[in-house]
Amino acid sequence: MDLEELKGKHPELFDQIQKEVTDELTKTFSQEKADLENQLKKKDETISSQEDRILKLEKSETIRVEKERRDLADRIWDTKLSQSDIPEHMYEKVKAMVSYIRFVKDDGLDRDAFSAAVDEEINDWKDLMVKTVIGSGFSKKQVDGESKETGLAREDDEAVDEMLKLSGLDYHQAH
Repeated sequence: MDLEELKGKHPELFDQIQKEVTDELTKTFSQEKADLENQLKKKDETISSQEDRILKLEKSETIRVEKERRDLADRIWDTKLSQSDIPEHMYEKVKAMVSYIRFVKDDGLDRDAFSAAVDEEINDWKDLMVKTVIGSGFSKKQVDGESKETGLAREDDEAVDEMLKLSGLDYHQAH
């Protein structure tokens, strides 16, 4: 008997066989689908975990590289400042004037350009530094015919002129 004959002579039996085969195939495919979905979910979790680890490693590497650049810049500053006449208590103020970040190129510190900028900044500060002399003494320049008040006013004007000059201003040029 062939399929058509079975279908014609025993339709209930054909429907029952068809239903059992369909149910068995559906059950088998459903299980395979669930297994594949579980495998896919595990692979997605693995990929996500690996991506997280890669991001953490990249972050760690970026922080390490940046710290090395900052440390190199600090060593350059420390070496050059220690060789200068600038007092140690002024180092942080001087360092703040030239940031190493401006000299980062292609993820590396341009040592030569940064060192030149540091040298230039130190020279600017050296020119403006007032030398401290241990001890003190006063001497008054006495100008013939000058009153005491006029002499004090002149000395005050000279002191103000010197402070303005050190600050980069010149009172006489401004007025």
